[in-house]
This record gives sequence, C-alpha cells and structure tokens, in this order.
Amino acid sequence: EVHYLLAKLKMRDVMTKRVIAVGDDCPLEEAARIMVDHKIGCLPILKDDELIGIITETDIFKTFVEIMGGREEGLRLTLDVTEKKGMLAAIAKEIFKQNGNIISVATFSGHNASDRIITVKVVEAPKQPLLKNLETAGVKVLNAIDVVGGGYAPLVIDAKK
Repeated sequence: EVHYLLAKLKMRDVMTKRVIAVGDDCPLEEAARIMVDHKIGCLPILKDDELIGIITETDIFKTFVEIMGGREEGLRLTLDVTEKKGMLAAIAKEIFKQNGNIISVATFSGHNASDRIITVKVVEAPKQPLLKNLETAGVKVLNAIDVVGGGYAPLVIDAKK
C-alpha cells in the first residue's frame, strides 16, 4: 500500500510553490537571516529573474568556519567587553604589543545591551603575557584555547541497542 502510494507521488505534488529567493547581490548575513526567519534550509539565487544557483545551510557553515579561522591553528580568545568606541582597537593594540597577528575576529551580542562577546584567533603571541595585558587593559577573558592540529576531533557515539 505505502509503496504503491509513494510510486504515484510526483515532485509537483509535494514541492513548495511559493518560493523565497534572493538576488545575487544579497549579503551572506542577510541570506542567513532570511533562512532563519523563514525556517528554510536553502535559498535560490536569482540574477535578472533567472535562477543562477542556491545557497544552503552547509554553504553558510563553510563560510562561518572560514570567518572564525576554524581550519587554522592559533590561540582562540573569547572576550567579554563593554560596548564602546575603541574597544576593538585596544584589543588589537595589546595583541600587537605581544608581536601577535590576528587571523580572525568576530563579535556577538553580549549578555546585555552594553556588552559584546568578541572571539579573536591570534598567532605568534605568547599566551600568558597576552592574557595578562588584556586583563590589565580592562578586557575580561572568558576563555583562551590553544587550537592545534586542526582543532577539536568530533565525538562519535554509538547508540545503545
């Protein structure tokens, strides 16, 4: 019975007919926001009303990994800072003073409107002196992880039978 019904089912019977799409000039973060807001896993990309491709959740994850320096070794810092002008420059200055190089940086909303969470991946800076200088400069270091050899290995869990 089920096999018979599935054999008769055609794509036109189950596909979405009112499709949300974006133009090829849409910024990545806007495409991601649209996907989240509409609870969809991909977006068709149009140019001059013609389909030129799609962007998927996996495409966005790959870009996120790149933005966060996820495939690079280094010291990954998570910082809690007050939202004010010059804070990012102050952090960069402390990293520079330790001869460090920033290879990625991202900011996120903090626990309240006056805070930001900043993640920075740094290379070539000694960890302990850098952490001390950041704390002295008024930066709260939430964590500092040495990422080596490709980062975290995934955990594989076999479900109990």
